[in-house]
Amino acid sequence: EAGYPPPAGPRAARRGRGAEGGGGFARLVLSVLTIGGARGAALLRAGAPSAFPWALPPLAGRMLAAAAAAFAVLGVRVLERPTPARVGLHAIAAEVYLAPLVVAIVALHLERFDWSRPVSWGFFAIATFLALGAARLVGRDPAAVAPDRAVVAVYGLVAVAHGALALALFLVPATPIPWLFPWAADPLTSRLIAVMPATLAASLLLAARDRSLVADVGWFAFTYGVGVVVASAMQVAAGKPLLGVYIAVFGLGGLAGGWGAWRERRPA
Repeated sequence: EAGYPPPAGPRAARRGRGAEGGGGFARLVLSVLTIGGARGAALLRAGAPSAFPWALPPLAGRMLAAAAAAFAVLGVRVLERPTPARVGLHAIAAEVYLAPLVVAIVALHLERFDWSRPVSWGFFAIATFLALGAARLVGRDPAAVAPDRAVVAVYGLVAVAHGALALALFLVPATPIPWLFPWAADPLTSRLIAVMPATLAASLLLAARDRSLVADVGWFAFTYGVGVVVASAMQVAAGKPLLGVYIAVFGLGGLAGGWGAWRERRPA
């Protein structure tokens, strides 16, 4: 009839799907994050010297591997159904993780990098691309529906605990308290570890406002929590001190994430 738009064909449908997921650029950024996380987790877990631009203590390397695995899990879930809210979640997670770390490295730690190693150039190239690329994708759904009060309360409390630990590790990394700052002689590594709890804190707060993100953030926190608990157990098995604060914060965070993902196992 007159005045009606023509029916949408396959090309229009493809355009609609691209807009929903942020387009091809969004998928490129998400894919680099996801593939990089999966590959980085495997290399770091194996202790490959080419995996990172500076030498990491065993515990820090395992915790970084857990963070990489968590980003890979989150990326797979987002790429499976890249709604604007989920793409925005992944972008904010990448920004919180990468931007403070890159700024701190440039301002305070450039002397730690050996520029004769390709991995140093690769680290900065990939981190810069992802930080700038993710910034274009940051956003959230203004019509988001809040989750149940129990989820809001649990995720909010866990976010506060993660945020407090992140601030301590990032701002006062050389504090001589071994059970809380095991990398006091290596402030760069301490700040590297700090950005993951900061990322989890931001992600948990986003999920506390948008029910569609609860399960994704739950799996994100669960993967990292399990990884840190395993890393801590290996630390104890090697005769090193037990870091009870890390097990408490990240282990409970993992349990909270698993609980949230279980509650939202049905589509929101």
